[in-house]
Amino acid sequence: CLRRGGGVGGGGEPHPLRPGEAESRGLSRAVAGSGPWRWGTVDGVRFEADGSIALGAPLTPGGATSGQWGVVDNQWRKTDTIWALIDGRQYLVLFLRHNWSFVAIRCDDETIFYGLYSGRPFPDRALY
Repeated sequence: CLRRGGGVGGGGEPHPLRPGEAESRGLSRAVAGSGPWRWGTVDGVRFEADGSIALGAPLTPGGATSGQWGVVDNQWRKTDTIWALIDGRQYLVLFLRHNWSFVAIRCDDETIFYGLYSGRPFPDRALY
């Protein structure tokens, strides 16, 4: 997972999406403003173009219904992965482009969440 002062493999400081970053990569361009997504049991998740995440409900009991996301500056993961921060906890979110789904790994305890696009109609193209 990302760590301060070095990122994954030395890629820099994890940070919410900055102006212009969404356009810099295919995945971030596709995800920005997209949704709704289902993250685990939570439906209505949106990755907003300003780098915020709107959740339909908290991921954990009593948790927040919003968070932040950004690109991953790493040579190995930058094309298929974003970084997310929800309730002060970091996640790496790996997208599977052809079936519009993702696997999110919570960094502090390595809990895995599965997610998928829940909008209709379901897109008949690759995510990015």
